[in-house]
Formats: sequence, structure tokens, C-alpha cells
Amino acid sequence: MSLIVSLLSRALTLNVRDTMRRARRNGVLLAFAILMFLTTYGMLLVAALFWLTSIYGLMPAILFLAAATLLLGLIAVLIVYVANAKEQQRRLERQRRIEAAALPVISTGLSLIRSRPLMALGLAIAILTATSGSRHDEDEDD
Repeated sequence: MSLIVSLLSRALTLNVRDTMRRARRNGVLLAFAILMFLTTYGMLLVAALFWLTSIYGLMPAILFLAAATLLLGLIAVLIVYVANAKEQQRRLERQRRIEAAALPVISTGLSLIRSRPLMALGLAIAILTATSGSRHDEDEDD
């Protein structure tokens, strides 16, 4: 309960302008940091190319760096593929559990309709009346 109260009080006191300003500032600084990291990566590649050129020559050094970069990219793609496959597996398992939980309810409802159609009709009317009656009661209070 206290969590809900704290969230509601925070939502009421939240200043949208300050939040947008903070998000914009963080976005600009994050973009600058990413640019600096990419610049550093490029400089490291050039330095590695010069170093490998002094040992193996120009073409083998370029081919080695290209192969290493390709390998790193393939490893990143493989990690994303495995993560997506695991997420899909968890989603399917969750869906199977929901369907397994709903199956007895559905089969019970169908067997009730077949064996006692008047009882099923009465139950459906009672459920509809109870749900629609609660809405009318709330409207009458206004």
C-alpha cells in the first residue's frame, strides 16, 4: 500500500518540464559519450593496423583486422540470436501454462452446457447481471 501511495505522490509532484530537460540532457551527453567511444575504437584500430603492418605487412594486417572485426560482429549477432530464442521459448512456455490452466475451465463450461443447459444459462445471466449491476450502482452514486 505504501508503494502505491509513494508512486501516486511522486506522479502528482512530477514536473514534466524538468523531466524532459533531464532526459534531453542525458540524451545529448550519452550521444557524446558514444561518439567518443567510437572515436577511441577507430583510433585503436588504426594503431593496431600500424603495429600489425610493421610486423606482417600492409595486406595481411588489414585482412587480420577485418577478420577480427567480422568475428566480433558474428559473436554479437549470435548472442542476440540466442537471447531471442530463449525469450521465445519462455514466451511459448508461459502461453502453454496459460492454455493448460484455461483448458479445465473451458471443458467444465462445455460439459455444463451439454449436461445442464438451463443451469448454464442461469449462471451466465447471473454473471452478466452481477457485472452490469455493479456499473449501474457506481453511476447512481455520482
